[in-house]
Amino acid sequence: MIIVDTSVWIELFRNTHSEHAAALKDLLENRNGEIVLTDIIVMEILQGISDDKIFEEIKRYLLEFPLIEARTPATYIHSARLYRLCRRKGLIVRKSIDLLIAAIAIENRLEVFHRDRDFETIATVSALKIYKP
Repeated sequence: MIIVDTSVWIELFRNTHSEHAAALKDLLENRNGEIVLTDIIVMEILQGISDDKIFEEIKRYLLEFPLIEARTPATYIHSARLYRLCRRKGLIVRKSIDLLIAAIAIENRLEVFHRDRDFETIATVSALKIYKP
């Protein structure tokens, strides 16, 4: 199963015609049962929508996907460990949310489909699996 990160959903919703948007369209059309989200990803997507009607439409759509949540507090501690591993190697992760999504993915043996360099960085020091369409 695949966690689709906010960075890819934004490509799709903005209709960018990028490779990532096309790959997500393919997943949605042909392998919809493989897509999962985290509550954090839903939050990130929804907070960027200014129109109330579109907000409600996207919210209903996203909540149709299975949601994987953090195992509090263990997942947060795992996230901190991932950050520390990166720092020890001289690597910088810009967003704590990406660390949390990565920890959730690792703990649930999920791949992450993204367009965000933080995940590539995290994958170099951990068991994070990256989905490559």
